[in-house]
Amino acid sequence: MRSHGGQPALDWPTCMQYFRIAVVGAGAAAPVKPAGLAASLNATPDFPIRANALSPAVSEIPTRSGVGTYALQYGADFIVPKILNTPIEVYGVAGMWGSVTSVFTATRTINFTIYNAGGALADLPAGTSIVVISCECQDSTA
Repeated sequence: MRSHGGQPALDWPTCMQYFRIAVVGAGAAAPVKPAGLAASLNATPDFPIRANALSPAVSEIPTRSGVGTYALQYGADFIVPKILNTPIEVYGVAGMWGSVTSVFTATRTINFTIYNAGGALADLPAGTSIVVISCECQDSTA
């Protein structure tokens, strides 16, 4: 590992990429891309545009296949042969949590489910919830 001021533990391992994907809840519809406004105190959940790896392609918008069951695609700029870990966080609603169910690097698709505090599948409330998936990736096949 490279040293940053004598603190090598602060450096990322070589051959790794990190990016985040964020979507805002839309109730019984597919989640949407956050507005990415510069204001830090928004009435609705938000996430910076430049920090969001969600695909900007209209043909690759997030989808909802059932209650609490979603798929999204990350941008084509993020070409990684292997995603090693995908921690998911749900913000804005107490007790809601998520689980990444599958990752397909060939199509850049991440499938995930959302649950309420009781453990039942639940839709993301519109305008009050945001999901952030952090992707830790290997950027080579070595």
